[in-house]
Amino acid sequence: MGDLLGNIDDLTTDEKKSRDGVPLDLGQGRRLWIRQAGGHNRALGWRGAEVAEGLVDTLEGLDDRERDYIVHRAITAELLVARWEGFTDTKGNPVEYSPAAGLELFSASPETLASAQELSTSGDAYRLAADKKK
Repeated sequence: MGDLLGNIDDLTTDEKKSRDGVPLDLGQGRRLWIRQAGGHNRALGWRGAEVAEGLVDTLEGLDDRERDYIVHRAITAELLVARWEGFTDTKGNPVEYSPAAGLELFSASPETLASAQELSTSGDAYRLAADKKK
């Protein structure tokens, strides 16, 4: 850290949390690890534009709200979810995270998409852990 300010420790972002994600508990042993949108992940903005460009044909003719939903769903699945645990296929076998699996989850549960996006923009979730011994 710098030497000018002494009261910013509580505002410092944890780079590891920002890039590797923080857990979003969905119940029944299911968790998503959500990366921070922005912060140490500023490059995600440029990559998000690339994801959106790949959807141009899909978005044609849709109203603005539907286009926004499809773009946000794709960016979240592709860039903001770092990993997951506790998800199974129809036979009960564990499923590794993939953007396609994330899209299936977010299509089935728009509420989960909204929770993931909300967490990704929560500065507090990505702060350095305070040392409680001080």
